Amino acid sequence: MPVLLLRGAESDLLLPDVANAMTQRGPRATRIDFPDCGHAPALNVAPQIDAIRRFLATPDPMHDHTAAGHARCSQERHP
Repeated sequence: MPVLLLRGAESDLLLPDVANAMTQRGPRATRIDFPDCGHAPALNVAPQIDAIRRFLATPDPMHDHTAAGHARCSQERHP
């Protein structure tokens, strides 16, 4: 499952080396540092919202988005 790590570049709680370690734990982790923000970006300005939209719009290469893939997932969940 893709994971998005959002970090304020000026955070003194989530340090860059800790954020790097977090993104290394999963194969599909993406880190975005927002400039001029502290620990918790408000996520209410266009550049931040756009970054999240781009992440959500990016297909997961590990997921089969075809009709056959959806049918297979459905069968696996509800045999």
